[in-house]
Amino acid sequence: MKSIATFLLVGLFTLSTYAASLNMGAHYLKDVDKTEFNVYVTQAASVDLLVYDSKNSKAFEIYKLSKINNTGFYDLDLEVSKNTWSVQVNGSLVGKFYKYRTNGNNSISHEIDASGNIVIDQDDANIFMFHKTMGYMIDTTSHGYMPKYAIKVKKEKIANSIQFSLVDKAASFQDYAYEIVPVGTYPTRLNGYLSSDPYCYDLDDETNRCQVVDFGDEFHFADNEKRIGFQKGHAIHEVHVKSLTKRLKGLPSDIQGTYKAISHPLTLKTLRDMGVSTIEFLPIHHFDYTAAPPGHINYWGYMTKSFFAIHPKYASDESKGRQEFKEAVAALHRVGISVVLDVVYNHTSEGDHRGPNLSFKNLAREQYFRMHDQNKGYYLNTTGVGNTFASENAASRKLILDSLKFFVDTYQIDGFRFDLGAAIDKRTFEIIREQLPKDTLLTAEPWVAEGHPQWQRGELNHIQVGAWNDKYRQALKGGNGRSGFINGESNEFEVKVLVRGEHRHFGGSGHHIDSSHGYTNPYSTISEIEVHDGNTLADWIDKYKVSNETKSLRMRMAHTILLTSINTPILQLGQEFARSKDGDHNSYDKDSDVNYLQWDTRQANKKLLDFTVELKKLRLRYDAFHFDHRIQDDRIIFLDDKQNSNSAFGYRLRGSSSDFVILLNSDQATGVDFTLPQGTWKVISNGDKVSEHGLGTVTNQHYFLHPGYTAILKRDH
Repeated sequence: MKSIATFLLVGLFTLSTYAASLNMGAHYLKDVDKTEFNVYVTQAASVDLLVYDSKNSKAFEIYKLSKINNTGFYDLDLEVSKNTWSVQVNGSLVGKFYKYRTNGNNSISHEIDASGNIVIDQDDANIFMFHKTMGYMIDTTSHGYMPKYAIKVKKEKIANSIQFSLVDKAASFQDYAYEIVPVGTYPTRLNGYLSSDPYCYDLDDETNRCQVVDFGDEFHFADNEKRIGFQKGHAIHEVHVKSLTKRLKGLPSDIQGTYKAISHPLTLKTLRDMGVSTIEFLPIHHFDYTAAPPGHINYWGYMTKSFFAIHPKYASDESKGRQEFKEAVAALHRVGISVVLDVVYNHTSEGDHRGPNLSFKNLAREQYFRMHDQNKGYYLNTTGVGNTFASENAASRKLILDSLKFFVDTYQIDGFRFDLGAAIDKRTFEIIREQLPKDTLLTAEPWVAEGHPQWQRGELNHIQVGAWNDKYRQALKGGNGRSGFINGESNEFEVKVLVRGEHRHFGGSGHHIDSSHGYTNPYSTISEIEVHDGNTLADWIDKYKVSNETKSLRMRMAHTILLTSINTPILQLGQEFARSKDGDHNSYDKDSDVNYLQWDTRQANKKLLDFTVELKKLRLRYDAFHFDHRIQDDRIIFLDDKQNSNSAFGYRLRGSSSDFVILLNSDQATGVDFTLPQGTWKVISNGDKVSEHGLGTVTNQHYFLHPGYTAILKRDH
């Protein structure tokens, strides 16, 4: 339904088929020379805007917000507008910083007496004490919230009143943010506490103040720098921004590990030489680097503070971080590489009731989060990190959509990978697919950390949300007590199913010869053997204590299967040259060489690297490897070896100009014979090397495959 509201166009927010009519956040309106602020707040009596000249200045100006008139909005915007507070301030506030102060909760009125104690005329009540600026819980007199409680504060019954006093007599209640509420309840919010804007485009880490930003002419993209989408034949390459270039020799030392390093000609050449067609960055939304257990850090970035601001620490110059990232995306597009972002809309960095109050909690806790018990302040925790974003609610759904559209419009992003995607409701995914460009790559983890997912594997295949296939990894590489096909497991049938993309857990029938129609398609499953979490492929094979040549041979087999399977493949960048993390299977907290790509190991693993890069070129170049719908004909036919080994099989892929036969033998001791389809076949790969020009010719329809080897043959039409 078309909105009759006026579109507020700011910077790169240009009118498009999916422009939002309710423009949340802070925006300078050039046509009227005003700066507008819109924020979603529930159950509030008042909302104030505090504007600072700088991120550290103590002085501020106060502006009162009022609820907006929602006439003229429709659908999602209409629902959000019912609790949207707004103010327009004369002139441009671009460059200034701001926070919101909210009041209105379930607190019991009280005063601090001359002794520094709090006495209330109630039969019973509890006090909750929080850090004054960060908002995390410090103590409470209510049980069920902290393992140890009533340590700093004690509660006493005095006649018909309740008295709260601090154990440390030198301390004052004014040192804390605190609320006193009826027994059995939790504070609706911290009155007078300063909150960040959920639509924060630049966030200061120390003060959590937001900066008013105008995305101006410097965010212009030339035609060859704009979105290129996800193309047929592409493989996804996952990498951490800092890890990508931190050890890339030849780059200026002051930009290594930064956004700026990505656009450097050496980085671009390195990626092109690696055959990279799509790059997926681990989270670049502004995240909390400290959100980890004591003694650890959060290196990977899966603890988001703002879904609109980019992480400033990846910039060589934090004041130019947005421009550096924009230039990185533009440069990657110029050399034909699509850019995908790993996004974490399933939770925020604020944790559970004990965690910090940054923005979402204090503004509209019951709308932004799924609550286990709203009255008691208990969060539903299906993500394993304290809270779960309530994507089904209007404010949360709009924020997710606005964030995605912002990165598509402003930074020309080509796709998104949804961390713990099954925590996001199915309808939100359907709207995302409807509103983003059709060539946007959407992938998701089809699971949650604990509890019940919002959707099951296979349920989003019809809208081409690619579910990460951990079954593929386990069947080929091993894990969960399995050795995997490449390490000698006799699971030929299962691997056939996965190569074709018919695994029943991902919407298929579970049979590789299937005439029934379904939702399975090549974009609905992401085939993975190695990603950021878990052992690298090289480290996993090392567990078997095999020789370096055997290790390389098994990796070549894994890459052959991965890059010739029907579904969309993903690699962890560096997998091509046997990347190692020194056996660390969960390196989320390592800002070190464990995670940094060790580019100087390329030469020692050149055979594997060249082999894998040539496989990528084949996949990109020939449409025999390109599929855009479920296979219901003879485009893929499986071949059995003459020995009927459960560790060997082949498959023929039919293209418009060429057919390919892929042969596999994971048996570590016995060779196998294959009968080829009629015709003259050029050997493209003999298991040691890949060459499109050919390594020999087969005319007698017979091919012998040595133990542990693979082969690829090609026949032109």
